[in-house]
Amino acid sequence: MPSCFPSACFVGAAVLALAGCEGDFAAEPAADGAGEGPPTAWVAEVDARLADGARAFVERGEGWEATSPETGLRGAFDARGATLTGQGGQIRVQTSGFGREGSPAPVELGQPALGECSGRGVDPVGGCVRRLERAAGPLSEWWISTEAGFEQGWTVDSQPTGSGDLTIQVDVRGGRVSIVGDDVRIKGENGRSWSVTGLVATDAAGAKLPAWF
Repeated sequence: MPSCFPSACFVGAAVLALAGCEGDFAAEPAADGAGEGPPTAWVAEVDARLADGARAFVERGEGWEATSPETGLRGAFDARGATLTGQGGQIRVQTSGFGREGSPAPVELGQPALGECSGRGVDPVGGCVRRLERAAGPLSEWWISTEAGFEQGWTVDSQPTGSGDLTIQVDVRGGRVSIVGDDVRIKGENGRSWSVTGLVATDAAGAKLPAWF
């Protein structure tokens, strides 16, 4: 993980299942004599908002749920972390430590709640699709549902004590974790695999920082 200071930093990575399915879907031709439909631009806007809204977080009991319709992934989020389910099986992801390399302190994030706009479109009624956030002190964890899967990220508002690179520790249950190049592979109990890709870190000014798993 990066050394992000003196300014705050953002760290994020997309989590997605390697397994998937594909198929061809085509609209049936209009019957002879059928009138013209709504304007193409209007239909495209409605379709886009429906797609964005389908990825929004919905409160369920003491937690939240969301889907990534394009990948078939489902996520359930509560104070204990995130449970992701897909063709790769089911895994549980929990941010468990934060601090300096070699000595991260245990961290218990709070109950998840809707936070900032995710920047990933608007819902059917024109509101922004918000990310789901949990916080503890200077560390905030957040999740976004995307067309590629679920994106997990963190925002660090102030530096931890000590010296060395910033470290965020994440526990994974339900699979065997290995690092392959710049990515993480999680082999589920059913033999299918998940991947964690696209790790990036920036400081408060948006400058890119070195980051690694």
